[in-house]
Amino acid sequence: QPAASIDAAIHIDPQRQVGQVDNRVFSSFIEHLGKCIYGGVLPYKDDRAELISESGFRRDVLDLVRNDMKLSVVRWPGGNFVSCRDANVEPYICLNMGTGTLEDALDWVDYCNGTGNTYWANKRRENSGAEAPYNVKYWGLGNEMYGPWTINNLTADEYTRKAQQWAHALKLVDPSITLISSGQNGYNLWDATLLQGLVKFVDLHSIHNFSGFGERDRSDGKDYERRVFGTEAAEKGIQITRSLIDLARIENGSEKTKPIKISFDEWGPWDETK
Repeated sequence: QPAASIDAAIHIDPQRQVGQVDNRVFSSFIEHLGKCIYGGVLPYKDDRAELISESGFRRDVLDLVRNDMKLSVVRWPGGNFVSCRDANVEPYICLNMGTGTLEDALDWVDYCNGTGNTYWANKRRENSGAEAPYNVKYWGLGNEMYGPWTINNLTADEYTRKAQQWAHALKLVDPSITLISSGQNGYNLWDATLLQGLVKFVDLHSIHNFSGFGERDRSDGKDYERRVFGTEAAEKGIQITRSLIDLARIENGSEKTKPIKISFDEWGPWDETK
C-alpha cells in the first residue's frame, strides 16, 4: 500500500535574524585539479589572444569572479597579486613548508607587505612601480603536511613544532598577518594535536573535505552516496573542530589565548576531467 502523502510548507520570515554571515564564507580555492588552472583561470594553448588580460589571465573568468561570483577571498598556493587585484578578491597565500624554507617564507611576507628599506620590499617597489605594499593578510602554514603525497610530510608533533617556529618568525616581520594552521578534516588526532600546540600561535585552523575523487571513487559504485552525504561529513568536521578549539583554549589557559576560527579552505567533489 502506498504511503500517504504529506503536505509540506516553508515559512520565510525576513525579520528573524539568526546571526551575521561572515563575508569570507563566499570564498574559493583554486588548484591544479582537472582544468581549473590551465584552461580555467589561465589560458591554454588553443585560447584566443583576445581572451587574455594584460596580467595573463582569461578575461571571461576574471569577469565571472569579479562581477558574478563576487568572491571575497581566493586561496591559491603561490598566488598572483595582480590577478587578485584584477578580480577584486583578497589573496590567501599558502606557504611551502615541504620543499621551502623559513627564509623563503619570510622573504615572501617581506616582499608582499614590507614597508622598510629591505631587499625584497624594494624589489616589490621596482616590480610594481608603486610604494604601497600588497598587504596580503592570509598566510597558510603549509598544506596537507600530514599526507604521503606531500614532499617532506611530517608527523603531527613535528609539524606543530615547525609551525610554532615559523609563526613566531613571520609575526616578527609583520604582526598584522593572519596565520592558518594546516589541519586535516577536523575529526582526527592530527587536528587535536595541532590545536593543542598552536592555539597561541595561529588565528585560523584549516580543514579539508572532498566528497569524491573522480574515477578512483566512481569505480566502487558509491559515488552518488558520497556526493549526497558528503555535506554531513563536512558539518561534522566543523562541529568537532569547534570542540577541539574550545578544549585547546581551556587546557592552555583561555585567558592567554584568543578564539581561533575555522578556515574550511578545500571542499566539494573533484572530477579530474573538468
